[in-house]
Amino acid sequence: MKKIILLFLFTIMFACASDVVQYNTDYPLVIYIFIISFIIIFLLYKQYMLKNHIKDYHELLDSTIEALLLIKDGKIIDANKSAMKIFKLESINELIGSMIFDHIPEESIDMVKKMTLLKYEDPYEIILYDKEDRKFTALVKGSVLKNRNVRLTSIIDISKSKEKDRLLMEQSKLASMGEMIGNIAHQWRQPLHVISTTTSSVKLQKELNILDDQFFYKSCDMINKNIMFLSNTIDDFRNYMNDTRVKNEFYIDNMINSFFTLCDSSVSNNEITIVKDIQNNLILDGYKNELIQCMLNVFNNSVDALIQNNIEKKYIFISVKKIDNYINISIKDNANGIPENIIDKIFEPYFTTKHQSRGTGLGLNMTYKLIVEGMNGNITVENEKYSYNGKIFTGARFNIKILNK
Repeated sequence: MKKIILLFLFTIMFACASDVVQYNTDYPLVIYIFIISFIIIFLLYKQYMLKNHIKDYHELLDSTIEALLLIKDGKIIDANKSAMKIFKLESINELIGSMIFDHIPEESIDMVKKMTLLKYEDPYEIILYDKEDRKFTALVKGSVLKNRNVRLTSIIDISKSKEKDRLLMEQSKLASMGEMIGNIAHQWRQPLHVISTTTSSVKLQKELNILDDQFFYKSCDMINKNIMFLSNTIDDFRNYMNDTRVKNEFYIDNMINSFFTLCDSSVSNNEITIVKDIQNNLILDGYKNELIQCMLNVFNNSVDALIQNNIEKKYIFISVKKIDNYINISIKDNANGIPENIIDKIFEPYFTTKHQSRGTGLGLNMTYKLIVEGMNGNITVENEKYSYNGKIFTGARFNIKILNK
């Protein structure tokens, strides 16, 4: 095409030149004709180049595995073939011109609006549905094109990998269930002992006819208090093992209390000092049980490191604060840190430095997946040198960051 246009241009120039020589034609008219011809040929050439660029652009879009959507003012203005496949459509034209919210179920609309409003560019997880009204889990990432009011959104169907992750999570839970039951048994010993001692004292004083009302009511209150503790412990354990994934608002304080209920025996048995820095009255809209599980996985990793490294005075520091639109949870220890040659691998599946009888290598991997893919958050780890009570310590700091409204 390019050669044809150039040949056509040279032909006109040659014809005009010949006409001038042979017939002594008016020069201004020839120049005018030449300029007009040149402009027409230039426009044709630009149109040809534009078509080639558009063709290259669509070939580039269609070469990607993920579905790509170009969205302006909530309307899809372009898409690739992968988008057509992921939504089970017969033609891309069924997408172009439609509103993006036509393809998003009600439970995901608020999330998409929030991410778009915040111009959030990290991947996040939502529910979508296709033409057959089949709901599927998708990993979505959007970014605003420079100098344009257009958002480029990429979508990957992760339904199959989510099912695999669910099975891995169940395996991780089962691996930790024995330890949890041991924790509960340990926590129950003290209140059961108090209840047994109190009831025996009441019975003895009644038989000796020396039981007074003050001691009786005080004993009843003590028994009731310890029964409530036993009941709450069972509730926390049952909620932790509950398979139902329900998103709702909860106070971070209450979540932290449940967390410490489940790990209290590890703290007392191993003589660990817990240092808390918890911001009060923080509310998170998320998955309470899954967040507890993530914190337990990180906490148990710190406990194992403290024991393995024979740390005499054991510390674990837990901080929860809200910074901007994020809930930031920090868990660090004084176990001398993670070796630099493995610190980048600890979130990989089945990677563990523990003996086979003590670790599966799934805990931190599942924590990463739950935080990043399930809560639209992020988790990182780094070694940190710090001072506390005038002493210098070194340990691993895990930082959990969750987007919150």
